Amino acid sequence: FADQAVIAIENVRLFNETKEALERQTATAEILKVISSSPTDVQPVFETIARNAVAICKGMGANVFRYDGELVSFVAGYNTTGEQAELIAQKYPMRPDRSQVSGRTILSRSVIRVEDALSDPDYDQRFAVEIGWRRYLGVPMLREGNPIGAIVVRWNEPGPIPLIHEELVKTFADQAVIAIENVRLFKEL
Repeated sequence: FADQAVIAIENVRLFNETKEALERQTATAEILKVISSSPTDVQPVFETIARNAVAICKGMGANVFRYDGELVSFVAGYNTTGEQAELIAQKYPMRPDRSQVSGRTILSRSVIRVEDALSDPDYDQRFAVEIGWRRYLGVPMLREGNPIGAIVVRWNEPGPIPLIHEELVKTFADQAVIAIENVRLFKEL
């Protein structure tokens, strides 16, 4: 019975890993499909990225930001309520700074993890206190090493962020850069 239990546990683990891998591949394929069907508009791509980041990372929400070299602007979000949108609208557009994960991600040009915003003295506590956003993953969108935006996934509870979520959002960021570049080139032509 013990051997059969070990086999059953291993089968469940393998099934779950396969299911998660399929979900990641499906999300990536969906974003690529939107990129190919929207050669002149990146907005549908940003919205698809935000939605898929929430689904795959089991987050409470996700936002996509653009950076023009001076200001960070909110361009898309998923699972953002009216109250949350109002608070975001008060903050953005803004110069990148350490009070927001988007700003930190753009300034550092690297992945930013905040496991508990309430214990982070630099973070704008209004988002953690008023809305309850506690944990964040920020991934930069880089073109030739320069930041052009960020994707931020958020959770309402503090805690660690699995590496697999970071890797997936990095893939989404790369896809966003491809979409932005495609639109730019299409408009030049």
